[in-house]
Amino acid sequence: MIELTDDQRRAVAEAGDTPPTVVAGDQTYRLIREEVFEQQTKIVRPRFEPPEGIRRSRAAIRRDLPNLLRKKGKFVCYRGDERVGIGGYRTLMAECNRRGFRDDEFVIALIGPAAGSEEEEEIDRRPQGPDEEPV
Repeated sequence: MIELTDDQRRAVAEAGDTPPTVVAGDQTYRLIREEVFEQQTKIVRPRFEPPEGIRRSRAAIRRDLPNLLRKKGKFVCYRGDERVGIGGYRTLMAECNRRGFRDDEFVIALIGPAAGSEEEEEIDRRPQGPDEEPV
């Protein structure tokens, strides 16, 4: 840390809200208070809020999870409070496409203890055999 001289402190005080300019060799700097620096350099990341249809679908899955767990290992699809079906991922996706659902209206989740949670599970969509599901 560098201590300012009395003349430098006076110059900072006289500058008021305008940061004083400091020249050191061929470099120019602006002196700002630490709290101003912290505020200006703080990274603000807006919280992502899932669409209403996704939130409602996840809530319905969590609500029905005790009964769904009997079909653990299969996929379930909800559109809001409505269960679209239980079965294979591709079959459920095809049904959603057939009905013209937008991506922000439905959730397809692998039935298990975490189904319907806020954590998204990425599904590997590499081509599989004709009756196989994505891994």
